Amino acid sequence: MNPHTQPSRAVTPPPTSPEFTRTIAAAFPGTSPSLLGAGEAFAAWLLAPTPRNQTTNQPNNQPTAARAPYPNASPSPGNRPTGQVLRVQAGEGRCPLTAEAAALKLLDGKGAPALHEYRETSATSEIGLPYLRLDYVPGRVLPPQSWNREMLAAYMRMLAALHHITGAPRGGADVAADAPPAPEHQPYSLAAAFAESLTYWESTHPQVLRENAPIISTAKWVIASSEPYFTGERGPLPRIALCHGDACATNVLWPDPTPAETTLSSVSVPEQADHVPPCTPALIDFEWAMFDDVARDLAILAGPVYGGPWYVPLPWESLAELVGVYVAESRRLRPDDEPEDAAALMARIRGRLALERTDMLLHLSAKAESPANPALITLRRTLYSWLAEQEDYDISYDVEQVAFTDKTTTRLAI
Repeated sequence: MNPHTQPSRAVTPPPTSPEFTRTIAAAFPGTSPSLLGAGEAFAAWLLAPTPRNQTTNQPNNQPTAARAPYPNASPSPGNRPTGQVLRVQAGEGRCPLTAEAAALKLLDGKGAPALHEYRETSATSEIGLPYLRLDYVPGRVLPPQSWNREMLAAYMRMLAALHHITGAPRGGADVAADAPPAPEHQPYSLAAAFAESLTYWESTHPQVLRENAPIISTAKWVIASSEPYFTGERGPLPRIALCHGDACATNVLWPDPTPAETTLSSVSVPEQADHVPPCTPALIDFEWAMFDDVARDLAILAGPVYGGPWYVPLPWESLAELVGVYVAESRRLRPDDEPEDAAALMARIRGRLALERTDMLLHLSAKAESPANPALITLRRTLYSWLAEQEDYDISYDVEQVAFTDKTTTRLAI
């Protein structure tokens, strides 16, 4: 053997391949695995008990789902179904599986699938890859155009219930487990988070920063003008709770039947505190869960900036009404807590929306095979229009004092 030749490593078959499905079946005897789907970094299988096996290694003999990451951090299109492009939070890189396991342990089945088994490393895993085994959540993902006002209100109530775990510093759920207790309300810099994101894109896909320079410049200004609501200079400090972190439409499951289609133009706050929506959604895929400002989750799903299967188009005024639903449900669930300030919450959502949609634009710009990608075109158009409207946002704050990597705060010239 050539002394400079590295010994060969066993090649793990692509997780969506029949070979890997057989590996799953061998690791979980008494089950019949079937592929549920695959994203950029994860694939998921349904582990259903085989009819001829009444005794299995599954809790209560019920179906569970196993999720394992792809062997490579950035899988090639040949290792997953084509056309699937899901989002990454560029500024907060960490091991998603570790964060998801920590979050699911904290939630303990309340608002999230129950976690039954976790293998942190390939060396300790029966299938050669880290994995989670958790409750299977039945339901279906609905396209944005199928969402209606009752569903949006039910979604907001779901988030209000989810945001019940506090007392940890802002950061990944896996890191917070070993951190000392922290107050429920904490300041942080959204401008610093955006600067971190831009540093990531500069080091990995610098061309997307040049392609989207005017939008990035105005997004910086919107984030800077929102900064005092994050630092406590204006309004109450942000409430830090365990958040999903990626609560977009593709991570929300709806059972059948779903509410009848209605208009999205108005979302009424129910007068009855114990109002039960006609249909309750469920969240899946907690790999980006972290302790963060609750405004992070509230800014993801719906709003005036949209595109692709992730976002529900919604006017800003209707989003404000939805936030009213969230605030009312939070007060009902936690009457002894300090109530949320809806106006300050909307100001933070404004900043988070600018960051999140700009980050998604950069992600799609980097991943899209063609600039004619419909999701990319729609997202860029709606983001451009919304940012231009923020020129008239009335806020007396010196945005020039907010530090970004290149100190740029130029706005769109429209």
